[in-house]
Amino acid sequence: QCISRQCKVLCISHLNQIAAFADRHFLVAKRFENGRTFSSVRILDTDEQGREHARQMAGRAGNEDVIRAAENLREQHRS
Repeated sequence: QCISRQCKVLCISHLNQIAAFADRHFLVAKRFENGRTFSSVRILDTDEQGREHARQMAGRAGNEDVIRAAENLREQHRS
């Protein structure tokens, strides 16, 4: 039986092949300002998830082919 059916699972990954299995995605960002480090976390909506997967695959999410490939990867793991 799948552990995620019984418990909440938090997985931190830079691999789209792993992230594609997730039901919810969070974006963790870090910025430096005046010698200090600030971190933030926010939930991504469906469109943002696709763009973030594409950014991880190609470095930037401007290419429609990469965005489509990222969406296909996510759809494969939804069934």
